[in-house]
Parts: sequence; structure tokens; C-alpha cells
Amino acid sequence: FDRCVVAWRRAKLEMGPGGHRVLFFDDHPPPMAIAAECNPSYFNTGIAGLAVELRVRSDPGRRCFTVATTQLSWEPAKSDAYAWQMHKFLSVVFQFAGPRILLCGDLNSLPGAQPYQFLSQGCGLESVYRDSEGADVTCSRSNSGQGGFAAMTDYVWYAPKWFCVQKRIELLTVADLQARRADEHTHIPMDQDPFVPSLLAASWPSDHLLVGAFFELTNPEVMDEWGD
Repeated sequence: FDRCVVAWRRAKLEMGPGGHRVLFFDDHPPPMAIAAECNPSYFNTGIAGLAVELRVRSDPGRRCFTVATTQLSWEPAKSDAYAWQMHKFLSVVFQFAGPRILLCGDLNSLPGAQPYQFLSQGCGLESVYRDSEGADVTCSRSNSGQGGFAAMTDYVWYAPKWFCVQKRIELLTVADLQARRADEHTHIPMDQDPFVPSLLAASWPSDHLLVGAFFELTNPEVMDEWGD
């Protein structure tokens, strides 16, 4: 199982009164109307979501915001299951912490997939990389099928009403990875020459890249109804 962590600088931030929540998705199956035609194990993935309410120590208004993270399993045939799990997770987060949401993690979902559409259209969140997701790569495995795999599966989402993006970590593209393949000290040699090189390396033992952004908390008011 992959694990989720939310960490913060104690000199800058403190946990808010809402504390934290952990949601184990297997404990929250969808309604029978959704799951009736599926095997009961279809929605069991063994994954969880974590959310923490934080507060800026130096903020006179003592405003709080929530950082949430999860990792969804990579099973493309179950995109509807992950869309339900994301719906349940965000519902819990909104209920306990309000509308100031930052969501990050490995959603194992391509831009435009059901979990992505739910976040952008159903929740009104925006992706930090929305202008470059078609070319950017956060996950690349050259041995995962014909031609390999390289795409955007890791994200940082935010509520645009409450946050403004100041800057972000810039990502590599497929073309960047292909250009870097010439450096044999960077990439592990493969038996065949794949179309997409892997990110796996002796000095970087992961097939993912780091995503991240700096935000400004812009809206000081909290509405009675977070849906407004």
C-alpha cells in the first residue's frame, strides 16, 4: 500500500481546530444504486485519504485552510470507482473543514478522466497545471507496455475563490525525457529502446516527479454555505 503524509513547518503553521481526518475508502462503499451490478470487491482498493486543517501562525485573522491528499490505485477500468471515492473524500473534507481546500496527490488519472472531471466540474477546483497537462509528465515507465507510459497523473488542486497561485514547480515533457535519454548516467539501461524513457534511475528510484506550488490565501471571508 502507498501511504499519505501531510507535513508543515511548525514555525509557520499550526493545526487548526478541525484537526485531521482519515478516510478509508473501503469503509464507504457507494449506494446500492451504483454498486448493484458490480462485484462487492470492485470498490475495494485498500486506499485512504488524509486531510489536515492548518492555520498560519502570523495571520491576524487566524484563518484556516485544509490540505488533503490521497493516492488512487492504477486500474483504468475502475475510473468510476475512483470518481466515487474522490466524491466521498471531498464531501468529508468540506464538511469538517470548509471551502478553503488544497488537494494534492497521485490520482492515477489522466486529464479528462472521471476523477479529474469531478474535481474540475463538480467541485469547482482548478489544477495548478491546467494549462500544460497535455504535455507535462509526472509519471513515466518505459517498461509498462508498448512504447512505455508518460503522462500527467499527479496533481495539485486548489479552490480559486480562496487561493491565488504565486509560482509552481515546472515539469518535464515527453520531449524533455527523450532528450535526456542520451545521458546514460541518469537512466537505467533497458533491454530495448522504448519510445518514452523512464524516470527510474539509481539516484532517483521513482517513476514520479515532484509537483508543487506556492499559494496566497486571498479571501478573508467565510460564507455560511460553502457552495456559494
